[in-house]
Amino acid sequence: CILKNKTIIVRDGLIYKINSKNKLKEQEGLKIIDGANLFVIPGLFDSHIHYLDQEAFGSMFISYGVLFVREMGNVTEAAINQRNLLNSSQLFGPEMITTGSIIDGNPAVIPEISLVCTTKEEGRETVRKQDMSGVDEIKVYSRLEKDVFNAIVDECKKNRIKAVGHVPEGVLLVDAAKAGLRSSEHLFGFGNVIAKVLNTSPKLQVGGMGNDQDFFLQYPEVNKEILQFELKKINSYGMAICPTLIVTKGMISLDEIYNRNYPMLNYISPLTWEIWKMWQSQK
Repeated sequence: CILKNKTIIVRDGLIYKINSKNKLKEQEGLKIIDGANLFVIPGLFDSHIHYLDQEAFGSMFISYGVLFVREMGNVTEAAINQRNLLNSSQLFGPEMITTGSIIDGNPAVIPEISLVCTTKEEGRETVRKQDMSGVDEIKVYSRLEKDVFNAIVDECKKNRIKAVGHVPEGVLLVDAAKAGLRSSEHLFGFGNVIAKVLNTSPKLQVGGMGNDQDFFLQYPEVNKEILQFELKKINSYGMAICPTLIVTKGMISLDEIYNRNYPMLNYISPLTWEIWKMWQSQK
């Protein structure tokens, strides 16, 4: 709901009270900000971003009320430096936590920002190195083998750092949650949940990304009570879901974007556009 004509009193950086009327005694000694014809909202959190252009992104995030971001993949050293500059106010923009480089199988989906692991010990060692580097979370990716993925998540638990990211293509979502993956991005793995409810064989294969997504087309056929049971089981393991629905919606418009017919092109910075074109040319 919208509260109109209120006075907000902030003390020590926290909202102390919201009054319906101006109470002069409570305002004594306080800095007064005239918010007539303006509005106040809580600071927003964007939980899945790639901070590609710090010059453009900082001002854009702040102008739209996003005060905290989770950076989900960049070269580790660059990501940590960027985070430290933002969090110390040396760089204008939101506060940040970061995963640094992502951990993927061979070949990596995005080699420029990936650390490739093909054995369990490589996975464990990479977790230890990433943790020592100062990242906030460890991000796993789509092409990891199941045994390597399990070793990485186990090592994260030993080092008390969260494992987050993609459910690998060869791992069921419930198994990833049970192993200790703390967040699942982009709804990867949910297609195979639908397959299970439909008594259909899941699509489990190493390589690619989102191989199970076609099962979403069969969602109208799903028994919703059985689906709820499966989802509650996943939830019981403490996994959070970051669906990134805006990204999925944007992918429907890729042809418009690359043909420069998309209505929101003004929001794409020149640097971001060049990076997108480079990735598109590599596909």
